[in-house]
Amino acid sequence: MNDIFTRICIFTIIFLYIFNPYTAIGPLGSYVSVFFAIIGVTKVKIKLNDIYIFMCLETIALVGVMSSYSNGIGQWNHLLVVNLLIMNYMSAIGLMKVFPRILSTYKSLLGFVVLAIVANAVVILIQVISTEFRAAIESLLVASGNRDWRQGFRYRGLASSGGASLSVLFSVGVLLLFYSYHVKAVGLIRSIAGIVLIFLALLVVGRTGLILAIIFSFISLIVILYDKPSILLKMLMFSVITAIAIGAFFPVIESFLIEQFGAGFINYSYGFMFSGSEGLRNEGTAAVLLSFLSVMPMSYPEIIVGFGFYGGSEFETWTDSGLARMFLSVGIPFGVLFYMLYFSLFVNAFKKSGIFLLLVFALLSIAELKEGMLFSGYGARVFILIAVFMKYKRELFAVKSKVHSV
Repeated sequence: MNDIFTRICIFTIIFLYIFNPYTAIGPLGSYVSVFFAIIGVTKVKIKLNDIYIFMCLETIALVGVMSSYSNGIGQWNHLLVVNLLIMNYMSAIGLMKVFPRILSTYKSLLGFVVLAIVANAVVILIQVISTEFRAAIESLLVASGNRDWRQGFRYRGLASSGGASLSVLFSVGVLLLFYSYHVKAVGLIRSIAGIVLIFLALLVVGRTGLILAIIFSFISLIVILYDKPSILLKMLMFSVITAIAIGAFFPVIESFLIEQFGAGFINYSYGFMFSGSEGLRNEGTAAVLLSFLSVMPMSYPEIIVGFGFYGGSEFETWTDSGLARMFLSVGIPFGVLFYMLYFSLFVNAFKKSGIFLLLVFALLSIAELKEGMLFSGYGARVFILIAVFMKYKRELFAVKSKVHSV
């Protein structure tokens, strides 16, 4: 009984850590992160290299702050993002320090992470079916952004917000489910069910994640088969059953969505994928990915130190692109250095975990072109949680976990 209660606690904590639902009493995930970050700082000896990297990231962000004030923008957003990154990093360490027995294996951690992601997908699908349930959930959460989440065809479940960030997390979830099945962290039926539920939820969450989920599903299959060609039949069976399951539920969901939101919703949500190159252009993601080129700082001294803009305030060349905001904040040299430092923070984790963690990083890096997703947001928190496990497992756990390097 105690073991079951502990697992429920871990699931709840990881769910709050990832989705950070905002309620009347504040952001629950932030409270959880602060609590475990304090444990991480006080109870675990942090690697000296990590401290140096954190100091460098903070220093670069301060360059952005100073540039923002010198250009009359006056914002601290870049520094805030770095501080949140460090807090999430330390809270991941603290979480594993508190629950070393259950979280000491890679499979266990993956299981909790994918369960949390699928759980929010289930909440969203129930919201689609029941307006009363949607109203009940939204009554627990506070407003977020400029969207009324109580109505319309975009859903967030229990997450603090929805849109591209949530859809990218779901694409990360699909990638992790493929990997979890491969390393036997999650069984065949549960893996297929999870992937089906995530793909169905993506129809009412965001198009960016839908595209990335499809692309990285194929990449996952290729990677797995390259690693173990002998399991070709097993993976083909896995893919066929998953496709059949999606196909079986899809017509029912599609009819329901048309009834709820009209036929125009179908073209907006996923119909663009069947309209050739014109449909992909109209979808908008490609245009957004390329738009950052038009706002890159090219004049001196902004090309060196930026304008200090990292979102959150008025700016002539406003952009959502995370990459563009990085260079607009601190300039090109400091921006490139910032990304290099962040990557170096997880080099050892990549070496220990194999290519799948690197694929998660690649997915988030692609999403960073559209919005800031690499350092903050749901997908970034999942990545940090898994990467920190790989870096600190020797320091945190007496029992060494066996990790499949793929």
